[in-house]
Amino acid sequence: MRRLLFFFIGFYYFFIVWFLEEKGRYLIIGKLIIVSESIFALITIFTNLIIKDINIGKFGIIPIFSDVGGIIFNLTATILTALTIGILIIKYFKLPQKVKQKIQYFLIGVFIFVFGVFTFGVTLPSLFKIYDYYQIANYFTIFLLFFTA
Repeated sequence: MRRLLFFFIGFYYFFIVWFLEEKGRYLIIGKLIIVSESIFALITIFTNLIIKDINIGKFGIIPIFSDVGGIIFNLTATILTALTIGILIIKYFKLPQKVKQKIQYFLIGVFIFVFGVFTFGVTLPSLFKIYDYYQIANYFTIFLLFFTA
């Protein structure tokens, strides 16, 4: 859970600041993400407001979110992902055709990755209370790396 919180900091900075080279334009959003995710991580580490318990499932440890914590975590994850992907899409359509061709495979990997993580890491646990496949979301990173390479 904590690694996922810090993942969003890297996710934002990799896509927006490094990949799109938008250092100044989205700097305030980047700082907001660092502050909010750090606070969120501290709350998760030192309290049970977000994760109230853990269980052992078929594939490993499954976090049991509190009612409010699950909503806050999933809403934050969805908003940060949508914000980052939205900026990426807007910038993609403004790029010259030659540059677009270079990043199309990268974008395919990003969309497969986001779809898998959203499906197995957010939708199934929060809407359907199916936690057994929570860890499968981690393996969608392979698609991101494959299409990036």
